[in-house]
Amino acid sequence: MLGLGKVPRARRAALEAEGLVACEEGCPLSLRYRKYRSPHFRLTGHKGGFGWVVLTERTLAVKAHWEVAEIPLAAITDANLQYGTIGPGCFFVRYDAADFYSDRSGTVEHRVYTSNAGKLVDAIDAQVGRGTPNVARQDVFPSAQDRWATIMVWSMALAIWIGTVGVALTMPTSGEALVAWIIGGLSGALGLWFWATTRYRITDTDLHMHSGPIHMRVALSKIRSVHACGGVESTFRGYAMGWSLHVLLVERSDKSFGYRISPRDRAGFMQCLARRVPDLVLDGTVSASTPAARQASAFRRSEGEPDPSRPSGRRDSRRPPSEV
Repeated sequence: MLGLGKVPRARRAALEAEGLVACEEGCPLSLRYRKYRSPHFRLTGHKGGFGWVVLTERTLAVKAHWEVAEIPLAAITDANLQYGTIGPGCFFVRYDAADFYSDRSGTVEHRVYTSNAGKLVDAIDAQVGRGTPNVARQDVFPSAQDRWATIMVWSMALAIWIGTVGVALTMPTSGEALVAWIIGGLSGALGLWFWATTRYRITDTDLHMHSGPIHMRVALSKIRSVHACGGVESTFRGYAMGWSLHVLLVERSDKSFGYRISPRDRAGFMQCLARRVPDLVLDGTVSASTPAARQASAFRRSEGEPDPSRPSGRRDSRRPPSEV
């Protein structure tokens, strides 16, 4: 895109000398700072733009906005670093700046929006090694949001805010009106907080479910099975944590209840979970006996979703023409 977010030639030559493993250029990126301090500025907030991410045999380099972060892979084992995906098209890496820079502190998170986010994470796994101390891979799956849920949440928020206006105008004093504004504004925003932040995070050891201030965690070793269900069938079979009627029921091996979740990318969620839980049962199929990719493909077909691994509209060459 007009040269935006391209690796400069001099820097690219230096990175290629280290052994280029993966490179994504011209990608939309965002920087998220929390209590960040450097000799030049202090920041807490978000910055956006275009940039690039390069992985070599020795370095993970990310360029976003004006800053280039070069993280030596050899130093990662002694640092607290997290990386992974947020949905199918976003790669993120989060670290403490003090672990890599002597004159900086605070938390920095880079988000790179690319269709090859999963391949980039797998490449880092291969270079760093799974199970490395202090290095955690996380895959985040936002919740699906049905149209009915979106209309319901926003309608309730608008109704509360409109009612707040009427109540505040009838208050005899400005102090009482201010209290009404604060209570009404927070009440209306509460439902939007739940609606906007519901997500599911898979680490190497746990499944985390977030929605507003609610956080549930279950160890992957305690998960027995995951299967699709919907409507009235799943109403009383577990804790609900989602905004869609098309849900996945996560059942535990140590308790009778489960969790009803609705990740937007359901097949990707099941595939990611199957990679981490060897004996997981997916819709009646034990994942130890079937590769995770094949299970995700079978799940897509059972749900009527298109399977990108199977060509469509082509003639089946394995069958005689008379049978096609």
